[in-house]
Amino acid sequence: MVRHLLRALGRLVGARSLSCSAGLLVAGVAVVPAAGGGALAPFEGYRPAAQLTVFIRDLRAPLEAAVTVTGPDGYEASVSRTETLSDLRSGRYTVEAGPVREGGGTAWPFQADGDKPPWRNTINLVGTAPRSMTVYYADFVSSLTRVVPDDATTSLVAGLGGKEVLSVSPALAGQRYRRGEFLVSQPSPRDLDGYVLTVDDVEPGSRGGAEVLDTTPVDIDKAVPEGEIDARRVLNVESPDFEFTSLHCSTKATLDVAAQFRVVPTLSFRLQWRFPKLRAAEMSVGITEEATAAATASGRARCESSSTERVWSSRSILPHGYFTVFVGPVPVVIRPTLDLYLSGQASMEGSVNVRVEQHAKLEGRLVYPKAEQLSEPSNAWTRSSFTSKASVSADVSVTPTLGLLLYGHVGPSLGVQAQLKFEATPQDHTLQGCLGLTGHIEIPRLGLRKGPPYLLAPRCETLVSRRHG
Repeated sequence: MVRHLLRALGRLVGARSLSCSAGLLVAGVAVVPAAGGGALAPFEGYRPAAQLTVFIRDLRAPLEAAVTVTGPDGYEASVSRTETLSDLRSGRYTVEAGPVREGGGTAWPFQADGDKPPWRNTINLVGTAPRSMTVYYADFVSSLTRVVPDDATTSLVAGLGGKEVLSVSPALAGQRYRRGEFLVSQPSPRDLDGYVLTVDDVEPGSRGGAEVLDTTPVDIDKAVPEGEIDARRVLNVESPDFEFTSLHCSTKATLDVAAQFRVVPTLSFRLQWRFPKLRAAEMSVGITEEATAAATASGRARCESSSTERVWSSRSILPHGYFTVFVGPVPVVIRPTLDLYLSGQASMEGSVNVRVEQHAKLEGRLVYPKAEQLSEPSNAWTRSSFTSKASVSADVSVTPTLGLLLYGHVGPSLGVQAQLKFEATPQDHTLQGCLGLTGHIEIPRLGLRKGPPYLLAPRCETLVSRRHG
């Protein structure tokens, strides 16, 4: 009888100490005298209690969160504001957060990697160690915003004065749309970039079973007044071989440059906005690059590119060409692009043959409204061959540039400039390799127009410096 009473008291007092003549509760461990006296022993079946604190952030008072915690043995608890759940058994717990209605729209929990709702995370509780989890209600979607289901768009064509005529299938959409609503869609066979539109007018009747809407493109923050995106992707890109013809020589002499490169960009992209302006933007690009370049020149000439020229471009560096992150239920369509730019000049008297290999790894980072950053590069150049019979001077830059398009519209871009400087005479030669950063943050879909470019002058290192003979 005493044991049963102490067990009940142990569940009530938790970690507080309690003593009595028949047994003892010390730091939450219920013990009773062993048979015949002697050492104290824990109750049979005793388990140390764990605790979990669920923090609720960014939800305006007096709104209450819609959070549910479930765990072992059918455990379930509702959490409406920051709360610590105590006396929990060790095991795996699931925290699920849902939307909260408020005036003019709905607050949604922020998904760390842009996953589609519902917001759900798991956590393991072991022993008595306290754990915590935070739910950020950072996204707010207007009550006028509608997500057009996949395949419901039957056509989208340009109209007059920047308008667009949208046709949707009411049967597939499951609803009819009204003037003043915001319509958001993922890419479809009828529109490869997705869209954010506002309905100006609904044309009477239907055409071939489709509802016809007069619409105007709008910025994202009209449909989603508050939002945050935090996405990371690894992209694999392999280019073809190049014969750069952008260096034009002033005489009949020739300068042939051939290159092969492979870059593997790692993309990190973060946006945070609150209508009517962008609060923060950040783009980080880590690039691992392997390149081989060879140049052969003969005769006397001066060669240069008339301007920085794009010599290669790809808008399909992902299996589907784009990825989607979600702000609440609203899809934000991001299409990475990779462009290769070439610029340079060369002058020579005689002939030269040079081949170099480069293995580089570095990370560039653009932050709005602060400044750009460039990590210390890990860079290795290998001179495979070199011959020179006269004076040669060359300065050539190749800049792979990763850009992001939001719903097909221009977005931020960041390029890593790989520069090769070469000076040679019959007596000596010097080869330098340089790495720099160029880019800009421009997101017109969030009201941020193009400002001055971010530039970080190339950092150079001497790769070869040698006297002949």
